[in-house]
Amino acid sequence: MKALYLSIYPSLAILRKIQQHRYYLAFLSLLSSIFFWLSWPPNRCVLLLFVAFVPLLLIARHIEKYQYKRPYWTFYKHAYLTLFLWNLTTTWWVAHATAAGAVFMLFVNTFCMSLPLPLFQLMAKHYGRNIGYVALLAYWVSMEHTHLQWELSFPWLNLGNGFAYWPE
Repeated sequence: MKALYLSIYPSLAILRKIQQHRYYLAFLSLLSSIFFWLSWPPNRCVLLLFVAFVPLLLIARHIEKYQYKRPYWTFYKHAYLTLFLWNLTTTWWVAHATAAGAVFMLFVNTFCMSLPLPLFQLMAKHYGRNIGYVALLAYWVSMEHTHLQWELSFPWLNLGNGFAYWPE
């Protein structure tokens, strides 16, 4: 058992060092957006959709662990960056119709999609992590439903559309 621990220990030390790097949260944001992009049509890595939220949840846990001065703002800006990059990489083709409409859609859609994440963080802080995860699901589904009902509906990035290549 000690040999196993000693073989894993250098990896743990490297992981701790990486977590203290100033760009660690930005890296997790980029990683999450890459997972979302790869899981979206026309890419066929659908299973990545199941882990695309994990880096965002790691950001929330990191912010909680290291007690940032402005935890909600820090989490929101990294979540916004993730969703902005995901929107940009999957809906760039809208610019072929209208550049101004694409820019407007990009920012409004990203803003709407980013609202459930700080609400999740707030619920997790006050009611515990498990309640926060359930709240994240409820908030995300509510956001998608509301986003389908208003005049600026843009259903392309609803999570169910990610399974277009894998309907089973």
